[in-house]
Amino acid sequence: MCQTEHAIRLRRTIRVSGLTTNSVKTLTQLPYLTIIFDPNSRTMRKLTFSLSLSLSLSFLFFLFLSTDSFAQKEWEIARGYQVRFTTQGVEGTFTELDGDIVFSPAQLDASKFDMTLYSRSIDTGISKRDDQARGKKWLNSSYFPEITFISDSIAQTEAGFEVYGKVNLCGVERPTTIPFKFKENEKGAEFSGYFFVNRKDFGIVGTTLGAMVSVGENVRVDLWVPVVGKE
Repeated sequence: MCQTEHAIRLRRTIRVSGLTTNSVKTLTQLPYLTIIFDPNSRTMRKLTFSLSLSLSLSFLFFLFLSTDSFAQKEWEIARGYQVRFTTQGVEGTFTELDGDIVFSPAQLDASKFDMTLYSRSIDTGISKRDDQARGKKWLNSSYFPEITFISDSIAQTEAGFEVYGKVNLCGVERPTTIPFKFKENEKGAEFSGYFFVNRKDFGIVGTTLGAMVSVGENVRVDLWVPVVGKE
């Protein structure tokens, strides 16, 4: 065999066509097929170029799909969100919510939530009771206008996801876990979840609101937040 010739061994028998008899010699030895070729032939150079181009295009296509599939996404809060709280004796909503959301189910390590509720936006349906709730024994809105949640990590669960982070309410910071679901739709996506807080853990020591209505300590907060992708 000439020194300029090379051999490729494959683990299965293949058919070779389109090569001239002067540039390619084939010898089938079951269960292997040995192809011996002259790398300087015109046909072989064309095959090498075509194979290299095909592999390059395939790699670029795979890279594009991978980048698109696992790209991190920033979300903007859309209108219509709901932040509802419920406890013994009173329920209501917060009507002002802001935040930065970066979330992708495929990249939870890089996902994060940085959310802010404005305590002055509390709405229990009775204005006098709202004014009392903004007072010093309750939310103390003039001194602590923001209720914040900043995530530390996010994990997937059987029911959806859980975000672990810290709530800062009335100047007191506590670790909090919020289970939530994420669903994409034609307009964007939506987050829904809930969590519980004990208001006395945050120094909220009031006992009654409005017409001597006794208020419970444990408060459930339900969230429904529609979002759209940031451009």
